[in-house]
Amino acid sequence: MHGQVERWDQLAAAELDAAVIDPNDLPGRKNRYIARLRNAAILEAVRPLLSQDDVVLDFGCGNGGISSQLSVTGCWTLGVDISMGLLKRTGERNLGRKSAFVRYDGRHLPVRAASFKAAVTWVVLNHILDDAELHHLLVQIRASLVPGGRFVAIEQVRRRPTVDRTAWQHRRTIEGFIALFNAAGFRVEETAIVRYGRLPMTYAIRYGWLSERHHESVARWERRIGRWLGVLPWDYCDVRFVLSVDSPAPP
Repeated sequence: MHGQVERWDQLAAAELDAAVIDPNDLPGRKNRYIARLRNAAILEAVRPLLSQDDVVLDFGCGNGGISSQLSVTGCWTLGVDISMGLLKRTGERNLGRKSAFVRYDGRHLPVRAASFKAAVTWVVLNHILDDAELHHLLVQIRASLVPGGRFVAIEQVRRRPTVDRTAWQHRRTIEGFIALFNAAGFRVEETAIVRYGRLPMTYAIRYGWLSERHHESVARWERRIGRWLGVLPWDYCDVRFVLSVDSPAPP
């Protein structure tokens, strides 16, 4: 855990998107595309549920990129993260009084039960290598949601699970994530591939061969390919899991 905190604190000095997406994308074209897809996929899943009095948990909030998008709904947001370096950068987004950010110790979620209408996270669960630790966390997130609440998680998956301990990264399968979500008491409403890691179109965006006006059409094609082909044997992809809570958490 300590080494992972140090890594994120070091990355915090990068440009806002680069710090949490790809620090090597210096022009930022690919990072802007990924952030756009991430934000649209999360808002699409949670916005219909939210009113201005609801509170959303932004788990692993980083420097507040998703919280900045949630702010357009008028709801309240609480972001938690293990990196104080990233949390300090949230002030640059000028999110106002309806957003707050708290450092999280990586083990005990510092919130009360049934506090949130929704929770969201993006490529954070991948960094919890051990399934037992991830189960413990998911149980806490479920307990933090009200009955009828929703958890939207976008995570990187592969056709076969891979673990990279140097990057603190465990890319599970879709089925592996579903089993963990079910074991924690969530009901899986939907899984959908949002984007792939290494499609030629991604490189075309990164190197400026496709401009931002092409982002929307590329995004549509990525989703279509996801519906047609699923997880490719040689690639990872970002999958959106939409999960619901049907009843109060057990005592």
